[in-house]
Amino acid sequence: MKKKQRLILGVSIIIVLLIILFKMGVPSNTYEVSQAVSNKANLTDEVILINGTMVTGSDNWDSFNRTLTFKLTDGIATIDVIFTGDKPNLPEQGEDE
Repeated sequence: MKKKQRLILGVSIIIVLLIILFKMGVPSNTYEVSQAVSNKANLTDEVILINGTMVTGSDNWDSFNRTLTFKLTDGIATIDVIFTGDKPNLPEQGEDE
């Protein structure tokens, strides 16, 4: 096999493998609130991102313990969130996270 043919074959194989990987997809770690609630048994010890809207009036900042608590909803389910650390810049209540 000539050098050019081997190169074309090699590049073709790589392209096919990339297409297969792309079609298989990478599992997402981003969930809506209701998806996270329904899959909570499968999500233990995993870092996940949850999309939702902060429930108006549910936020409470404890400056002594540097803890922020609030409720997050997607209109179907609601979860309690506990964040420890420096107070983040939060969107206006009722806006999407």
